[in-house]
Amino acid sequence: MEEKEAIRRIQAGEDEAFTVILEKYRPLIYSFLRSLPEAAGAYIVDRDDLIQEGIIALHEACCTYREERGTVFSTFAYLVIRRKMHRVFYRENSRYLKEYYSLDQYAEADHLSLLTASRVGEDPVGAYNARQKQQELSEMLSRLSREDSRILEMRSRSCSYSEIAAELGTTAKRVDNRLQRLKRRFRERKGTEGSI
Repeated sequence: MEEKEAIRRIQAGEDEAFTVILEKYRPLIYSFLRSLPEAAGAYIVDRDDLIQEGIIALHEACCTYREERGTVFSTFAYLVIRRKMHRVFYRENSRYLKEYYSLDQYAEADHLSLLTASRVGEDPVGAYNARQKQQELSEMLSRLSREDSRILEMRSRSCSYSEIAAELGTTAKRVDNRLQRLKRRFRERKGTEGSI
């Protein structure tokens, strides 16, 4: 059965035609899985769940594809599958990883320990990941300037920008700029979002 015919049948409700499309595009789904960051066991999203999300996205692509729009199906499927798998992967993992980077969540702790999760030891993978994150963050923090280190320390104690600025003899705007730059550095280094 030809691809175009299979898509028409799927859109007409003949789901058995989907096996033709799935066999052709299964390697694409697996290539997206391989393109995601390594250490699959270290992530919240299970590999099989990601494959399933890719298959669901392929089916959605078949159902929503419109040949008259002038797009080749393979290109359309590529975009739909990639978008879905990446969205699920990064959404789920960012929820998990945000625990490691939230500076507000651990305001009472010192500026290094507040960057690690409180759930270390819940499971072996989590404990290993937390140790890795702590080592990487410790290395990053050791490279900070004295002023940046002091700003992070004071912010972790819930000091306002104005209080930090007064203590350091600078402006609140400079403190804000430094914190924004630090956040950007942490995001670039880890590919996650954090809050300072």
